[in-house]
Order: sequence, then structure tokens, then C-alpha cells
Amino acid sequence: MAHEQSNTILVVCPLGIEAKAARKALNDIRLHVQIRVVVSGPGVDAVKRAVCKHASNTLAVILFGVAGGLVELAELAPAISEVVASDGKRYNASSRGVTIAGVDAPILTPTAKAELHEQTGAMLVDTESHAFAAACEERGLRWRVIRGISDPFDQTLPEPVVGWIKPDGRTDAGRVLIDLVSKPGLIRAMIRLASQTSAGLRAARRRLIDTVQELTQSESPESETPELFCGEAVEGGVVIFGGTFDPPHVGHVRCAAAARDELETQHPGCGHLLLVFVPAARSPHKQSGPVASDADRVAMLELAIGDVPRAKVWDEELTRVQVDQPSYSADTIQRVRQIVGQKKVFLLIGSDQAVAFHRWRLYDKILENAELAVQLREPFDSSELFMSMMRELGVWSDHQLSMWENAIVKTPIVTAVATDIRTMLDQDDTKALGEIVDERVLGYIRDRGLYRSIC
Repeated sequence: MAHEQSNTILVVCPLGIEAKAARKALNDIRLHVQIRVVVSGPGVDAVKRAVCKHASNTLAVILFGVAGGLVELAELAPAISEVVASDGKRYNASSRGVTIAGVDAPILTPTAKAELHEQTGAMLVDTESHAFAAACEERGLRWRVIRGISDPFDQTLPEPVVGWIKPDGRTDAGRVLIDLVSKPGLIRAMIRLASQTSAGLRAARRRLIDTVQELTQSESPESETPELFCGEAVEGGVVIFGGTFDPPHVGHVRCAAAARDELETQHPGCGHLLLVFVPAARSPHKQSGPVASDADRVAMLELAIGDVPRAKVWDEELTRVQVDQPSYSADTIQRVRQIVGQKKVFLLIGSDQAVAFHRWRLYDKILENAELAVQLREPFDSSELFMSMMRELGVWSDHQLSMWENAIVKTPIVTAVATDIRTMLDQDDTKALGEIVDERVLGYIRDRGLYRSIC
């Protein structure tokens, strides 16, 4: 029996850590509806009680948290369209996405996971979604399930972990300590699980934002204008490409445009993406600042992208950051997210930057607000070389390595280096310059007398 809907979305989280992640995702975005996040506690009965107690008169109900993987997936938090119960009954939430299996007891081993996938065709597994979907459908409620993968298909979930959660969804710290002292071998597995859970919840947060946007589209005021970025309406999202651009060269522009086009192909549902070039005030990864002035670099970029559709220069870092101070991607991406709301945000970086990404300031904050796109560049100019280096670093989990591999976009390999170009300019090597610097940019440089006697 259907209920009259209110302007509230209920988010049900079996675990306290999941509720914390959900609240964090929803804190900084503009919403036209109210969101209520509740902790149900783990298991079938707890989730049923939460739906029965809190879900009446809501716009929609979302089950949010982590799950196990049954097969290798490209995303840590894929869209979920269907829930299948142990008895074979299926519940449909939407038309696009993967199937999650709801079971009454945790599936711990790779063998058991493979068998469940074979039986049901499901890609994920948890111990609540079947009860949640049944309770929602019984009450005529609109519902969604959002799960980030915490234990992948090829890993065993240590059995003691199941007993570490209290009925109220909080972690039983005393039980954890006792188990770790009596079974020291669990420590490494726990560290790995904690890292994977954190990555899964980050991905789930992004999925939650997208889902809330989808569910509330009809609730938004009709007078609401589309988000504007650099004076341009944002349709599907933005691709942010930062750099010193001192000077901008053909490789910068062609590769960024090719990456944007590839991302539009990979994500056909999101529509056109706006390509945004962001000149850095001063890169924190370089000892010195740009040679050309901020105004000259912006002017050269504007000329360089003149023929590129749906491309803009954004001077936000230049106006935000104090003179001679470094600019940080985390701050820029957070500002982008505030502007475009729930639309897609991609940060395009080179493979040479990606191998040092774990040393970037607040890199985890970047991952919360954006998806990465990696263009291959020397010396890591093949997928094999790049991924070999990422594994060698020893700082990324298997899930995260999969994320990096899937982030690679097909673009021409960049060989031009701004330092070499400045040398050519100083030596007036016209032939070489004509191949790597746009003629309009080259004309501007000569008219302004830039990069003379600097090497």
C-alpha cells in the first residue's frame, strides 16, 4: 500500500561507520529535500525494523554501506539495479546496473563467492539488501541500494570480523582487541580490510550523491538555473586539467581534448563534458614558479584552446592563492564540486604525476570529490609500465590498483616538455617550434618578448 510522499529521503546504514560516510557525502551539497540518516544495526531483522519505524511518508529510502564482491568489477561502487534473495526472488530498483545477492549469513571465501555468483548471476553480496527491498516493496516505497566493495571476490573475509560489530552497528573494540591479541595473524588482514573499506565507502559516497540527485530531480524548483562554470552551462560534468602551461603546447591541448572525448564515450549517460584548463599559481611539486606572468599564461591558454569545442580556461587558482604560494589540487577540486553540485567531476593527470599521487596533499579528499583520469606520459608511457610502477609502490590496495588501471584514458603520448620549448624559444628554433606550439601562441610569445635569455 502506497503512502503519501514527503520531502524526505531516508538513508539506512547497518553500521555506524557507514552512517558517518553517508553524512559526510551529503553535508556539503545543496539539496532541495531533507535527508535523514539512521543506523539500523547489521542483519535482516535490524534493517526491517528500521524501514518499518522510519520509512513511512518518505520520498525514497536508500540502503547504504559496504558489501562483498563476487566478481572483478571496474567500479568499487557500481550502480545496483536489482536484488536477488536466497529463494530466487528478485526485486528491481532501476533499469540500469548490476545485481546484488542478499543472504542471511556472510559469504567469506573466494570459493563461496564464486558459487553464489554462478547460482544467481549477482556481482555483489550483502546480508541486508533482500530484507530491505522486500520491506520497501511491501510498503510501496521507492528504494535504492548503494554498496561499496570492502572485500573483493578473490579475498577471504576473516571469520572473526563478523563478531566485531555490535547489534547497534558500532564496532566492539574490546572484542577486536581480544581477537588480535589471541590471533596476531589477523592484524595484517584487518589493516587491508580497513583500507579497502575506506576506499569502498569513498566510492559509495560519490554514488550516493548521484543517486540523491536522480531521486530529487522532480523535486527541484522549476526556476532553478543550470550550474555555470566559467560562464558556460555544465551539462554532464567537467574535466579538470591543471598545469603551469608555461607555455602551453600542442600536446597539452590535443591530449586533454582526446581524454575528454574518451571520457564522454566511457560515460555516455552523463552527456557532454566541459574541459577546463586550470593554470597553477605555483605547482607544489616544483621548486620555482612560472617564468611567464599569470596574465600571459592565461592569454596563451585562451589562444591555444581557441579551436577546441566545450573548453574553457579557469583562473581560480591564480586569484585564490597568494603570490609565490603553491596551489593545491585538493582545494581546487573541492571548489569545483561546490560549483557543479552532483555532476561528474574528472581530474585529468599524467601517469608521471599519478605515481606520486599518494604524496599529494589531501589526496583522499580529491578522491572523495572527483574521479581520476590518467593519460600516459613518459617515462610511464604504457599501461604495463604504469601499472607495474603503481604495484611496486606498495601503497595501494588491490581495489585501488584496479581503480588506477580503469582510470587510464587513451590519448596521444605527450613528449613535449615546457623546459625544452623555452630553450627553443630562446634560440628561436622556428622549425621545431612550429610543430609543438600553436602559431597563435607563438605569435603572442614573440610579440610580448617572452622567454628570452632565460636558459
